[in-house]
Amino acid sequence: MLKVKKIFSTFVGVAMAANAFITMPISAFADEETSHTYTYDGYEVSYDVTNSWGNTEIVSVTLSNTGDSAIENWMLYFDPNGQVHDTVNVQEMQTTAGITYFKNSGYNATVNPDSSVSFSYMVDNCEAIPDDFTLCQTRAVKESGYQVSLQVNQTW
Repeated sequence: MLKVKKIFSTFVGVAMAANAFITMPISAFADEETSHTYTYDGYEVSYDVTNSWGNTEIVSVTLSNTGDSAIENWMLYFDPNGQVHDTVNVQEMQTTAGITYFKNSGYNATVNPDSSVSFSYMVDNCEAIPDDFTLCQTRAVKESGYQVSLQVNQTW
C-alpha cells in the first residue's frame, strides 16, 4: 500500500509541474532584449520597455549628458520600429518623409552636465529596439539661398 501511495504522489507531482509549464505565458521564455544603453561622445541614451500587453509597449527613454557643456534644445532621432502614440515629456514630430524625431517639451530643453531628462511613449506593433540614436541640437545660420513668403488666409 505504501508503494502505491508513493507512485500516486509522484504522478500527481509530475502532473502539477507539467500543468505549471503549460499555463505559463510563452513570453516568459522569450529571449527578447527590452533594455539597452547607447553610449556616444558627450551623451548616453537608455532605452527601456517598462510594460507591455498585446501588441503595445510602454517605452522609457533617458538622455544623459556625459559631456562638459549643456545640451540645449535637444531633439533625438531614432526609428521607434512601430506606431507611436501617447508621448509624455516630449513632442513627437514626423517629417513628410516619415522620419520620426522626439523633441524636448520646452521646460526640459536644457540638459546640464551630469544630468538627464526622461520621456516615454507607447508604441504599437514594435518590431525591435532601435539600432541607434542621433542627438540633433545644432542649427545652421543661413543668410542666403532661400526665399520666405507670407500668405494671410483669413483675418477677423
